[in-house]
Amino acid sequence: MNAAQDLRYPASSIIGPDATTRGLINIGNTCHGSALIFALATVPAVRRWLQNHQHTAIKPPLHGHRCPLCMLARDITQHTDGTTTRPHLPEVLLFRGTWSARLNNDAQQDVHEAFQCLMDRCDDTDATALATLPQYRGEPPQLFRQSAVRASTPYNQIFGNLQRVTAKCTACNTTRAQYERAHAHCLSLAKQEQQDLDLLLTEHLGKRALR
Repeated sequence: MNAAQDLRYPASSIIGPDATTRGLINIGNTCHGSALIFALATVPAVRRWLQNHQHTAIKPPLHGHRCPLCMLARDITQHTDGTTTRPHLPEVLLFRGTWSARLNNDAQQDVHEAFQCLMDRCDDTDATALATLPQYRGEPPQLFRQSAVRASTPYNQIFGNLQRVTAKCTACNTTRAQYERAHAHCLSLAKQEQQDLDLLLTEHLGKRALR
C-alpha cells in the first residue's frame, strides 16, 4: 500500500531548483513561520509533495481554497522563483488560524511546534482525500488511522519516524500492534565512551521493516 500512489502523486515528477532570492514579510512575531518556510523550501521532497498536490488536489467542495498544502505550495513557489528579490507576504502564515488555533496570535511561538502543527494539518488533508477513494470508503476511521496506507502518506515518507507499538493482553493473550508517530527518542549515552549515533538508534528502534 502506498498513499502517495493512491493520491496520484508521481514520485518522479520534475521539480525546479531551490532558487530562493526573496525574503518574507513579518506580520507580527511570525519569525518562527518564516524560518519554517525557509527550511521547508530547501527540501526537494517537500517541494515535490507540494507541487504534486497542487496538480492533483481534489476540487471543491471537498478541497477548500485555504487548504494548508495549497497555501504552503503557493508560498514556496513564490519564495523560490528566483525572478525577484522583493519580499512577499506568506499566505500560510496570514491564515495560520486555519491550521492552528494556538498559533493564531501575535505572541512569540516555537518553530518546532509550528512545524508539527502545520505538517499535521497537511498530512490530515492527504488523509481526508484518501478516505474518499473507493478502496477506503466505508472503512472505520479508527482502523483507517492505524492502517499501513495511512502511515505511507507523503509526510510520513519524507519525515518518517513512525514506531510500531505492540500491546499484549495478559488475560486473553491477544496481541495488538499499531503504528504511532514518534516525536522524540531518549537515548542513554555513556560519558566515557565515544558513541555511534546510527548504532544507538538501530539498537533503540530495531531493524524490523514497517508493514
